[in-house]
Amino acid sequence: MIGAASSGRTTAARFVADAIQRRDGLVPEYISSSEIRWELYGSRRVDTPWAAIEARIRERLWAALLAGQPVVLDATYTRRQYRLAITQALDLPIPVEWVGWWLDTPPHLCLQWNRERQHPIAESVIEEHCAQLLQATGAPQRREGFAAVVRLETRHWSDLGAFIHSEYGQLEARIQAGALREGGYALHGYSRLLDLERLLYLIALQSRYPQLTATGAARDPELLQLLSPLPAGGSAQLAAALLERLHGRCYGDALAVAADLEWLDQQGFSSRWSQRCAGGSAPLPPVQPPPWPAALPRPLGGLPALAERQRFSRTFSLLRHLIHHPGDRQPGMRIDAHLAATLNRQYPEAEPWRPREVHELITTTLTPYGFRLPGCSGKQGYTLGLALLSRTQLLEVHRLLERQSRQHGDPGAEGLSRELAARLGSCGIALPRPESSGEGQGQRRALHSQLEQAIAAHQRVQLCRFDRDPGQAVELCGWPLQLLHHRERWWLLLEHDHIGHACGLLAAIPIAQLRWQGIRDSRGRDPLRHGQALCWAERLRQFCAGLELGPDLQAQQALLQARAAERQALLHTVKLRCTAAVMAEIQQELGRFHPGCVRLAPPLPGDPWWPSTSAGCCLRAELGASHPYPLELDLPPWVISNAQDLRRWLFSWGAGLQIDGPAGLQGERLRWLAAQQPANPAQYCAQVQRSALAADPAAKQSKRQRIRKRIGPPVPNHCRQQ
Repeated sequence: MIGAASSGRTTAARFVADAIQRRDGLVPEYISSSEIRWELYGSRRVDTPWAAIEARIRERLWAALLAGQPVVLDATYTRRQYRLAITQALDLPIPVEWVGWWLDTPPHLCLQWNRERQHPIAESVIEEHCAQLLQATGAPQRREGFAAVVRLETRHWSDLGAFIHSEYGQLEARIQAGALREGGYALHGYSRLLDLERLLYLIALQSRYPQLTATGAARDPELLQLLSPLPAGGSAQLAAALLERLHGRCYGDALAVAADLEWLDQQGFSSRWSQRCAGGSAPLPPVQPPPWPAALPRPLGGLPALAERQRFSRTFSLLRHLIHHPGDRQPGMRIDAHLAATLNRQYPEAEPWRPREVHELITTTLTPYGFRLPGCSGKQGYTLGLALLSRTQLLEVHRLLERQSRQHGDPGAEGLSRELAARLGSCGIALPRPESSGEGQGQRRALHSQLEQAIAAHQRVQLCRFDRDPGQAVELCGWPLQLLHHRERWWLLLEHDHIGHACGLLAAIPIAQLRWQGIRDSRGRDPLRHGQALCWAERLRQFCAGLELGPDLQAQQALLQARAAERQALLHTVKLRCTAAVMAEIQQELGRFHPGCVRLAPPLPGDPWWPSTSAGCCLRAELGASHPYPLELDLPPWVISNAQDLRRWLFSWGAGLQIDGPAGLQGERLRWLAAQQPANPAQYCAQVQRSALAADPAAKQSKRQRIRKRIGPPVPNHCRQQ
């Protein structure tokens, strides 16, 4: 009997027992969890311990089956794990044919009947039971091991006894029809729903917590949030305990989980396949399930769709492919069509895969069993658990982290690189031999750490700066404000110590040029003064549009303290002209400049862009000109004369940008453009054309068509002679 509390189970159970006695002539054994709870605890409350009640149910069930009696088992069983614990996980003396009688009573009717009971229970319990039955896996189904499931709805209560007698009389035909439908299944070791779901939940658990089954690895702190304390024993015991905690006691068989882990290793789901088969270069064969145990008879109850051997093999072959190739897709091609084509190439001897089959297997396996969230689109490929990157992408991430740690002494990158290397090694992924880190890496790492501590404590430090000549060192004394990562280099934002001045010169210095000398003042300065210096440095960076903050303290202070009207006299204007295409791109990067120092023109009709900055559109575009869009930038004089970042940014736009002033910057750009010209322009253009035609053969025809269109139709021979 299946149903929420106060759904009418006990009344329906009496009619079922009467139908059994009338048709079969046998008096059934009635086992009620409510009566057992009263016997053990003197209460019918549903929050009493279940373990002792379950043991008493098992004891009475064994006795009745050995005596040859039918059994009517009356409990809520609103969750699948409770039903599977009886129909498939329970060790019984003889094979049993289970029939589920499901009381599908609406919640409002359950609450009404509960108020009329002599011993009502909490309404929150009834609401929870009804919600569990409304879930996707809550409603009882034949594949849970039932020979048949009979649904009793509200409309049947007008004559419930007659309806139950009628349904009981038709049970034999329904059971035979179900057995005939599934009789052709080639069974395997995961044909029962309990074993199949335990395997799927185990794969999903491993994909989220990769260190779950790693030998000798430290326990993931996230696992402690699921289960604390973690059980002693091996990986199988830990996985079984987590499955029991997350999904129910019936899934927590440690021996069965150990067998599942061994089977996953054999079928190439884990990294041990890569370690055994030449680093993973050997192709993976289709997944083959274990055989059905010879000692077990064929189940008397229903079976899931994956109980059929071939369907199981194809489903898990697809699942394994998605685990090994996260995000596998091809632009411009439907994801199910791409996966079908990929699987056909991998398994040419198998039955051809079709996109509709792939879509169906993904829909019925990935979403219901927690491999991906419901509603998440698969258009960008499927990623299971934490498997977000492919093997090649993981190696590239490790290479970039190594480079960041080696060249810049980044301690965060070093820790991530070391952890990623350890995990890739445990998965059998060979890492390339690391490059020589150089003797300065340890010094840079130590300097990072010392500067971070000094910044946090607002301490004054003594540094030594080596520019290009190592023999020429400059002593620096000041307060470190911030560590910045700019253009693949680490920089120190420093306020120099100027004796007799309230504030010092602000400068950004590459950390690679610095050496640590020590702390000059361990007491630290006022946090408000430190915060003010950091705020000034941020404002100055915006005025300078980079890290060229200037060599003069008085010029810095004048710029920072000037009002908007006075600031114009301290800045010089860079006047530019852009094409429409360059302006559409360049206006998106104007956020690096101070909003009050940028002036531009609104777009002309037909140009589909609009300024993405709050700068004023006070200039006018020149219609019909080659470079119609003016742009003016107000910058400090030291930036215009020295800043290399500004030059890289301006010169990178090529001929799409013209510099009208100042004259020095204009002449410098012209010299740069001349240096970029090839020695033989005609030969260079011909080489570029040949490369383009080789890369795109279709361009040859389009080129001929353009030439014909330009010179007109072909001329007859007699006209050419004339």
